Amino acid sequence: MPYKDKEVQREYFRLRNKRRYNNKCLDCGDVCHETSSRCKPCSKLKKYRNPSVRQKGWAKKINGVYLQRIATRIRDLVEYSEWRLKVFRRDRFVCQMCLESGKVLNAHHVVRMKRILVDEGIDTIAKAISCSLLWDINNGVTLCHSCHKKVHKL
Repeated sequence: MPYKDKEVQREYFRLRNKRRYNNKCLDCGDVCHETSSRCKPCSKLKKYRNPSVRQKGWAKKINGVYLQRIATRIRDLVEYSEWRLKVFRRDRFVCQMCLESGKVLNAHHVVRMKRILVDEGIDTIAKAISCSLLWDINNGVTLCHSCHKKVHKL
């Protein structure tokens, strides 16, 4: 933007930068960009680059493998899709908390997948396929997306 008065231009940029850089870093307290919660040096730390560390409890490792990576691979299996469909059919495609149908549905493990992976020591897909508790439809319940979020917040 061309400005006729240099003082007006300086004031514009000062205010613009003040709006842009008004957040404080969650770790060190330095000023950071408005769209981020951490400054550049803190955001480059290794602990924030690993996506499994961000979710509570998924940072655990079993024989050197992150639980989140195992869970993601399990969710990609055909057996997992079949398990979900069996749970949905048993519950007649109705959320079991709010009893509404026609919403986006999730199949929720009553005994959480993370707990099953840790207790059974599942670190490979072969072990996951052979685990009966993971594929038991009585360990699953149909929930809509909003109710599923509520269950995980408890």
